[in-house]
Amino acid sequence: MRLPPGLIARDAATTTTLMLQKIATAAQLAGSFNLSRVWSATEATTTDLRTLDLSNSSNTANWLYNNWQLESQMKSSSYNTLAMAPDPFDAASTQLALSVNYPKGQKGGSQFWPLPWGNVSSNGTLSSGAAPRTAVLSYQVAFAEDWDFVKGGKLPGLYGGADTGQCTGGDRQLSCFSARLMWRTGGDGEVYAYSPQYAGLCEQTDVICGDNVYGISLSRGAFTFKKGAWTTVTELVALNTPPLANGLLYIYINDTLVLAQTGLVWRTDESVILSRVLFSTFFGGSSKSYYPPKDEQAYFKGFTIYSSDSPSNTTGPAVNATLYMPEGSTSSASSSSIASSWLLPLIIALLLHSFFASW
Repeated sequence: MRLPPGLIARDAATTTTLMLQKIATAAQLAGSFNLSRVWSATEATTTDLRTLDLSNSSNTANWLYNNWQLESQMKSSSYNTLAMAPDPFDAASTQLALSVNYPKGQKGGSQFWPLPWGNVSSNGTLSSGAAPRTAVLSYQVAFAEDWDFVKGGKLPGLYGGADTGQCTGGDRQLSCFSARLMWRTGGDGEVYAYSPQYAGLCEQTDVICGDNVYGISLSRGAFTFKKGAWTTVTELVALNTPPLANGLLYIYINDTLVLAQTGLVWRTDESVILSRVLFSTFFGGSSKSYYPPKDEQAYFKGFTIYSSDSPSNTTGPAVNATLYMPEGSTSSASSSSIASSWLLPLIIALLLHSFFASW
């Protein structure tokens, strides 16, 4: 949903109202949820660029595997678009950025899986210690100044569960979930989630469930990506407690709250925990109409994870969540008649709350 001035968090089932800081860094947001920093991606330097030849895609892939705790070595189809490069918007910086190429007429980009939690194995199971159930992922992304957003594309986000070949690319499973970001035409942003659905979810005006094959769009157009500058993305995911629909999702862009959704179901089984960063970026969409008409370039840096073993402690209804839109439900994308009867009371209620109270 688009956030009016102030701060917001509405529960899909109207059972919980949260108050959040409208302005917060990733560290401040993590602090308000009692999360600890567990991982920061190593940054390559200009010295590394020369001595390790990180302008070479294969060398970059090996460096990422050794320094970003990747699940496995990347295939050439994932790394041949990658290279380390000097910061394109800060000539004085000695830190490199990860440069990603999207060739003309192709989806381009790359996909790989950092494992920031040392106690969570590649099969998504806990080997020791506390399971991550709430996490903040923060990173920076920059698009070239002449970037063409075309129809849309994917950006990194948090992932939970086991099989890295699932909960992307139309492969829905109850054993995992993903919460990637996505850009749309003109730079409109959203969260593109693979997660269980339940009756009433798809009727919300800020949820687009689409064709029941791929992911669901959450709060499309709630924020806008800019060209030619760094954008700081901060994503918080707090897991629900099955069978409750009490999961949380917050997005801050450049430290400003732009998206707040509660009442989500990230899992139907408590064994599903946060397990990875899904570094996924490409043009698409499932058709060539998304592909760029010219070569494109984007840059990434500053990946950090904070987490705790506590799931969401908000209230929520018990629901029967499934892989697909419940029979008889309609997506808000095709149901413009869905009333926004909750909106006016929500805004009035928000105006009565004091600003910037922490949850």
